[in-house]
Amino acid sequence: MGVYIITKKEKTLKKIFPRNTIFLPEVSGLSKQPKDEDADCTLFFDVSCVTEDDVQKGLTILKRINKNASWAKFDHKGSINESAKKGEGTGPFDTGIKLPSESAFPGWKKMTAGKTMPFYLLYCSLQGKTALDSRLEEKVIVQIRKRFLAVINNYFQEGDGLFWMDTGKDCLFLFPPRAACAEAAVKACMDLIVAAPQFVLETFGLQIPSNFIFALHYGSISYKPPGKTGTIVSDAINYVFHLGSKKAEPGRLTISGELPEKSIPKSLQDCFVSAGKFSDREVWHTKKFEYAKPWV
Repeated sequence: MGVYIITKKEKTLKKIFPRNTIFLPEVSGLSKQPKDEDADCTLFFDVSCVTEDDVQKGLTILKRINKNASWAKFDHKGSINESAKKGEGTGPFDTGIKLPSESAFPGWKKMTAGKTMPFYLLYCSLQGKTALDSRLEEKVIVQIRKRFLAVINNYFQEGDGLFWMDTGKDCLFLFPPRAACAEAAVKACMDLIVAAPQFVLETFGLQIPSNFIFALHYGSISYKPPGKTGTIVSDAINYVFHLGSKKAEPGRLTISGELPEKSIPKSLQDCFVSAGKFSDREVWHTKKFEYAKPWV
């Protein structure tokens, strides 16, 4: 993976971007970089240091290095100001959607049925290249699912995640509308994905290569306690279930473009690439992780 930044403020930005980032003071420096069409490549322009002409020159050179590369602009503080698309930008990190005040969420024990407010909604499932229930006996699936739910529930406690809906094949967690909770949820998903081979083999006792599927969305719902959610009608709920079951992929966290500002930690923003649109909304995937041996 190549991450290039055109800037004259390398010292400041080193605190924000990953260690493998290549800083270049001039656009012309890109022409000396090796060509690699197969690598994940991202180019950032520091708008406090480059002109629009520099941007156009940089993009021309970038196409020679990797025609599928992503790019974006940001200011000297590192806040990206253009949406991400493969070849047109890279990340939903400044959407303009604001989180409510900290006091808006009273805590799960004080939430009253019927109260409408926004939450982070996280879709979760476990799948291989094909559906597990089509390859395994029902009693085996039941045991794997119990272990799966125990693992993810434990990981999501740090972000105050609430195990909210269970369809028998996939499930939904709610997280409070707070940046710290979203950050914890994102990090937990990525930790689980990276460690998937170990969980699948040792904890779940599953011999079929499989991985976690996660999809994160943000929207308002009329709250009801777990176990009493059957009558809820919500665009946010419908969307996240469709996003998770039809667009998301094993081994990736998929996020919708409607996440508020500050939902994705700066240290993890480079891990996301555009996945185009789904139901007229921009979506992003985490990049595929590499394992010691081939995995799903």
